[in-house]
Amino acid sequence: MTGTDDTPTTSDDEDQGGLSPTTEQEEALELDHNIAITAGAGTGKTTTLTLRYLEMLESESDIGPKNIATITFTNDAANEMQERIREEVAERLSEAPESDEYDYDRWRNIKDDLENGYIHTIHGFCSRLLREYVVEAPVRPEFDTLDEADAKVLMREVVRETIDARWETNEDIRRLARLWNRDSLEQVLVGLLDSRPMSTEWATRWEGASVDEYLNHVWATFYPTDQETAEAHLSDPSVQNALHTICDLHGRGFDIDPSDNGMDFLETVSTIARETGIHTGEAEGREWQRAFDVICDRLTTGSGSRYSRRHWYRGSKSSWSGREDEQEQLDAAADALLEGLEPEEKEFIGGLDTEWNSSHYVLSLARLYCTVLEEYTQTKSDQNTLDYHDLIQTCIEFLNADDRVCEQVQSQFDYVMVDEMQDTDLLQWELIKLVTAGDTDNFDAQNVFLVGDEKQSIYRFRGADVTTFGSARADLAAANPDDVETTKQLRGNFRTIEETREFLNALFDQVFEPMDDEYRDYEAEPQALTDERREGREVTGTVEYLLVPDEDIPELHGDDYLTQTPRFAGHGEREAHALASRLTSLLDDPPEIYDEDEECLRSAKPEDITILLRARTRLKEHERALDAYEIPYTVVSGTGFWDAPEITALTNLLTFFENPDDDIALYGVLRSPLFGFPDEDLARLHSEDQSLWTALQTTEDDLEDAARLLSDWRQLAAVNDEVSADTTVPWGTLLSQIIADSGYIASVGADERPRQAAVNINKFREQLRAWEEGGVKTVSELLTRIERRKEIESHADEATIPEDADGVQIRTIHSAKGLEFPIVAIPEVGTEFNFQGDVDDYGKVYLDELDVADGGSEPVLGLKAPSADDPYEHQNTLARTRLQDEVRMQERAELKRLLYVSATRARDHLLFSGVHSIDADEEGGFGLQNANDAADARYWRDWLQPILVEDEDGDAGHILGPLSVGAAHTTTLRGSEYTVRIPTAPVQDWGASASTEREYPQIDIPDPKASTPPISITATNFAKALSPDDTAVYTDELEEDAVSLDTDGLQANHLGTVVHKLCELRPDRDRWRPIASRLGSVLDDTVTDGDLDRIEEYTDRCLQFRDRIVDTESPTTAHEELSVVARLEAGRIVGNIDLLLVTPDSYHVIDYKTNDTSQRSVDNLAEKYWPQLEVYAAALHQNDDSRTVHTTLYFADADEYRTTTHDMLSLDILGDDLDTRLGELTQSAGTAVPESPSGY
Repeated sequence: MTGTDDTPTTSDDEDQGGLSPTTEQEEALELDHNIAITAGAGTGKTTTLTLRYLEMLESESDIGPKNIATITFTNDAANEMQERIREEVAERLSEAPESDEYDYDRWRNIKDDLENGYIHTIHGFCSRLLREYVVEAPVRPEFDTLDEADAKVLMREVVRETIDARWETNEDIRRLARLWNRDSLEQVLVGLLDSRPMSTEWATRWEGASVDEYLNHVWATFYPTDQETAEAHLSDPSVQNALHTICDLHGRGFDIDPSDNGMDFLETVSTIARETGIHTGEAEGREWQRAFDVICDRLTTGSGSRYSRRHWYRGSKSSWSGREDEQEQLDAAADALLEGLEPEEKEFIGGLDTEWNSSHYVLSLARLYCTVLEEYTQTKSDQNTLDYHDLIQTCIEFLNADDRVCEQVQSQFDYVMVDEMQDTDLLQWELIKLVTAGDTDNFDAQNVFLVGDEKQSIYRFRGADVTTFGSARADLAAANPDDVETTKQLRGNFRTIEETREFLNALFDQVFEPMDDEYRDYEAEPQALTDERREGREVTGTVEYLLVPDEDIPELHGDDYLTQTPRFAGHGEREAHALASRLTSLLDDPPEIYDEDEECLRSAKPEDITILLRARTRLKEHERALDAYEIPYTVVSGTGFWDAPEITALTNLLTFFENPDDDIALYGVLRSPLFGFPDEDLARLHSEDQSLWTALQTTEDDLEDAARLLSDWRQLAAVNDEVSADTTVPWGTLLSQIIADSGYIASVGADERPRQAAVNINKFREQLRAWEEGGVKTVSELLTRIERRKEIESHADEATIPEDADGVQIRTIHSAKGLEFPIVAIPEVGTEFNFQGDVDDYGKVYLDELDVADGGSEPVLGLKAPSADDPYEHQNTLARTRLQDEVRMQERAELKRLLYVSATRARDHLLFSGVHSIDADEEGGFGLQNANDAADARYWRDWLQPILVEDEDGDAGHILGPLSVGAAHTTTLRGSEYTVRIPTAPVQDWGASASTEREYPQIDIPDPKASTPPISITATNFAKALSPDDTAVYTDELEEDAVSLDTDGLQANHLGTVVHKLCELRPDRDRWRPIASRLGSVLDDTVTDGDLDRIEEYTDRCLQFRDRIVDTESPTTAHEELSVVARLEAGRIVGNIDLLLVTPDSYHVIDYKTNDTSQRSVDNLAEKYWPQLEVYAAALHQNDDSRTVHTTLYFADADEYRTTTHDMLSLDILGDDLDTRLGELTQSAGTAVPESPSGY
C-alpha cells in the first residue's frame, strides 16, 4: 500500500523523482491566460499545481504567497500542497547563497510568508476573507463557523422548536402531518435546509403561489405531451369530425343504460370536449393537454394499450338494439380517434387528481420551509455563527455590494488556482468569478487555473455538481483570446503499469459511452491515459475477472471448491468466499509488485492487497471469509463508529452511570467484553421486586467483583451519593481506569476485529476528552452529545488503523480517493445499486434542477401524494416521477465514475469479482442472464458483462465453454489481456512460511487520579403469558423455541441456544459441531450425535433462509441479535431480534424457531409467537414511525415461514393494544410478573 486513510504517502500526483515536468505539465505553466486542465487518474495533478505555483513566484519578482489564492477540496490536500511548496522553496533558499539565479532575501521572505499564504479549502478561504474585512463585511467580529456536524445539530433543534411552537396553530404543519409523521417532516425540513441555495430558490418562488398557479406550472413543465403537440393532434380534421359526431350523439339523450361501455365512452369524451371547447375552437392553454389526457386515457387500457374488444368503445349489441346506425357512427368515431391520436404511442397520465392533491402539500411545504429558514437564520445570528453555506453566500453578497473591497480583492490576487474542480458547485464558481473578475455576468479574468477530472467526481451526495467544471471551462474560454487553447489534458499516468493501464483505457472507453444518443452534461467522457510511470517498469501487470455463479454448478467451480468451502445460501457470502479463496492462491504463488519504500521488485504480500467496497452492507461476509482462510486483514472504514459493539458497550456503561435502574443498559454491560458474563449467570439475578443493579449488589458469587468495580467507577464518575471533588477524575482518565480494571483491550482482542476495536476505543476516549475540554462535565451531557452524533453521523467511519497495520486492507472506495495500492480487488460487481433519495435519503422528497419549457432550468421539488381513489395510498406525482428518473440517471453516471475511481487505484494488478446468474441449456451448455441496458443498469455487471464476458451477439459461450473445463480463460480487450476465472478451492497452507498469529494492539493507559423501575418482561415471556395452552409461563425464552429431544441428550432450550448462537456467529461450517459441543459442555449438558445432526440441519436452514431474505430485500443495513425495548405505559417489554433488515421504507424482522412441527402445526405455532414479534414491531415503530414493519417467523424444522406486514396506522393501534394486554397481565398476575434484564 502506498497511502493510509487520510494522509497518503503518495497520491494522484506521483513522486516524479523531483519536480521535472512532462510536456503536458509544461503547457500547464503558461501564466498569461486562463487554463482548465482535465487531469486523469495518477497524472500528477498536485505536482502540476506545485510547479505552477513556483512558476508564478519565479516569473515575477513582486509576486508572493499573499498574491496567489489556491482553493483545495480538503484540508489534507491544502496541507500536502503547502508542504510540497515549502520543500521546494527551502531547496531554492539553500541554493541562493551560491547561485545567481535565486535572491536569498526574497526567497527567505517567501518562506516566511508561506505560513500565511492563501492555500485553503473554499470554506477556509471565505472565513479568512470575511475576517480580514470584518469592519466592512456584514458579519460581527469573532463569528464562529459551524462545521457540518454542528450545523446539522442546530438545524434539527431549530426545526423541532419551530414545529413545537406552531403544532396546534399552523395549518401548513397540520396538513403536512397528515402526509408524514413528525419525524419524517423534521427530516425533510432539515434536508431542505441542507440543500440551500436550491431549496431556498424553490421555496421563495412558491410560498405565495395559489393552487391554480402551481397546476398551470405542472401542465407546462411536466406533462409528457406539450400543449402545442396536444393541440395539433386534437385539431386534426378527422379527430375534429369524430368529436363533433360524439357530441352530437351524446346530445340526443339515448335511453340506454349509463353503465354500458358505449354510453360511458360518449359521456367521457363529449363532457371533456364541451368543458374545454376543443371542438369549437374555444380551448386555451392547458385545456388542450387536459382534453388530450382524458381522451387518451379512455381510449386505452390501464397498461396503455388499445382494448382488444370493440364493446369498450361501441357498447354491447343488446344495449344498442334498435339504434344500430348510431352505434356504427360511434364505432367509426372511436376508430377515428384511435387512428388520429394513436394513444398507445403517447405519454399521458390519466388525470391530474393526484397533482391537485399534491399541490396543497407542496405549497404548504414551501411556506413552512421559509418559516424554518427564517428561524434558523435568526438563531445563527443570535449565536454569531455561520455554517458552510453562509460563508460562501455571505462572501458573494459582500463582494457584490462593496465595489471597493471587491476591487481590492481582485488586485491582491494576481493568480487563482482551484483544485478538484469536479467536486465544486455553481455557487463556489460564482465566488471565484467575483474574486477574479468582479462580475459574474461579464467574466473577463485572465488569471484563473482550474484542474479536475469529471471522471473522478464521486461526491454528489455532498452537494458536488459535476456540471460546474464544464460551465467554468466555457467561461474561461470565452474570456481568453481567440487564438488561445483553454482546455488542456494531463494524460501521462505515473501510477499504473502498462498492461493494466491499457486494459483500463479499453474498458472505460466503452463504460463511459453515453447512456443515450448524446452525452448529458453530467456524464463523463473517456480519456486515454499514457505511460509516464518511472519506477518498477519491469512488473507485468495483470487483470482478472472472477465470475462467481449464483448457485452450485460443479462444472463452473474449480476442482474441490464445493467440497472445501462452506455451503452458501446468500450471494454475499458466496462471493466473499470465492474472492478470499482466490486470494489464497494468489498469495501462494504471488505476483511481483514494485515496493516504493524499498525501491525494488518483490513478491506480493497480504498488505499489498486492498479490497474496495462500494458500501459496507456485506463487510461482515468479507471479514468472515478472510478469517476462514487465515488471511490477515484490516478494516480501514468499517461499520459506523457509533454502532461498533465495543463503543455500544461503553455507551451502555455511561447510560448505567446516569441511571443504575436501566436494566437493559446494565445487562448489555455485563454481557459485553467488559465483563463477559453468559446469559445463564445473569438469569440468576432475575427478581420480581428489585432492579438488576440492586440484585447485583447483593450477590455473593462471581458477580460480586463486577458489582464492586461498577460501584468504584460510579464514584469516579461522580454519580453516586458518596463523591467529592477529590474522588472524581476526568472522563478520559476514567475510561483509562475502566480499561485497566476490566482488561477490556485484551477482551476485545479475542474478538473477530481486535485491531479495529482497540483503535475505536482510543478514539472514543479522545472524543470524551475533547468534549470535556469544551465544557461537558456531566454524564447526562455526554450522553446527549453521543446521541446527537449517532443521529447525524450514522455512517461515521471507524477510527483510522495505524500506518503499520498488517494484512489485506478492506476499505470503502470513497476513503481510497487519491490513494493507490499495488493490488486492488473490486468485489460486488453483481450487487444491486442502492439508489438514494435526494433530500431525506428515503425518497420522500426529491429536489433538483430541471429543464423547463422556456429552455432554462429551475429547482423543482417532487413528492408523493394521496391518490384520488384511496387517501391512504400515496402515488407518484409528475414532478416526483420526472425527478426520480433524472436523479437515477445522474446516480448511474456517478456509479460509472465510482467504478473508474476504484479501478484506477491499482498500480500493478487489478481483480474484479461479481455474482452472475447462469442459465444451462439441454445440451449442457451455459449462458449468462441478460444484462440490463446501460441506461437502465442496476448493477455494475450490466456495464461490464457485455464488454468482458459476452461477444457482439450477447453470447458468453466463448468464455463459459472454456471455464467449464478449466478454472481460467485468458482473452483480450482491444489487445489487452485479461483472465476470467471461476472459484477455485482455497490453498490451505498458503501462509505456512509466515506466522499468522495476531498481535493485539497496545494502548497507553495513563495512571488515574486517586425510583421504582417500570415493570419489565421479555417478549418471549409476554407471548407465553398470552398463550392459553402454556402453563409454565415464565420460563427460559428459548425453551419453547426448540424441539423436544430425549432426556439423554441436549435439553430443548439449550439446543435452541446453540442454533441461535451459531446463526449469530456464523463460523465456517466445519466448526459448527465442535462449537456446538463446547457450548453444550458450558451449559452442563450432554450433546449426542443426534443433537449435532439437528443443530447442523437447523443452522444450515436458518442461514440459507437468512441469506435469501437479504438478497431479496437488498437492505441498507442488517443487524443480528439486536436488543430492542417497547416502552409502554404499563411497563417495558424487551427482547433480542434474531435478524433485522433495514431498507429505506421498512424494517424486516426475522425470528428463527426450532420447534418440533410434527407435534404442532406451523400455523398453530405462528399464532403463539406473533405477540413476540408484535413487540419487536412496536419497539421499532417507536424508534422510527415512518417505516412499515414486516415480521417473519421461520420454522427450521419444517423449513417454512410465515410473514405479516404492519403499516403505520396498524402499528399505532398495535402499540395501544400491547399496552392494554401488558396492563391486564400485570393486574391479573399481581407481583408475579418478573422484571427481566434479558435482551431475548
